[in-house]
Amino acid sequence: MKKIIKYGLSLAFVTLLLAAPVLGQDMAKVMKEMTATYEKAYNSEDAKTLVAMYTEDGVRTFDDGRNYQGSAELLAGFMAEFEANDLKVKISMGEITPAGMDKATSTGTYEVKGTLGTGEKVSYMGKYTNSLVKVNGVWKIAKTAGETIQ
Repeated sequence: MKKIIKYGLSLAFVTLLLAAPVLGQDMAKVMKEMTATYEKAYNSEDAKTLVAMYTEDGVRTFDDGRNYQGSAELLAGFMAEFEANDLKVKISMGEITPAGMDKATSTGTYEVKGTLGTGEKVSYMGKYTNSLVKVNGVWKIAKTAGETIQ
């Protein structure tokens, strides 16, 4: 019986080692697509697409005090941001760290340029950390934390 368990664990470990590069490549592809979708939706002020990328209780928080939780707050936050400002974002995906088969963390940077509602021209960079979960086979953002770096 011990041999069977030992053999089974060894087989599972080898399978995981062989599958990890494929899973990593698939995850990188999906995250790249998510990043492109997010950037396109933000730049076209498509708040509904952005909210759909988050879990129902998703969180979007920034170092300036903005904090939105849940679909309704996320939608209201994006809408207010778009109505008040004329901003465009460029997102650069950084690293992806899997945490099992259905969780991951992704990091990267973003650059925002445009005009605030006050008429002030802005150009700044920031970094983000996304906590991601797979919901019904689809990767979603559970939490975004953004921080201005310059």
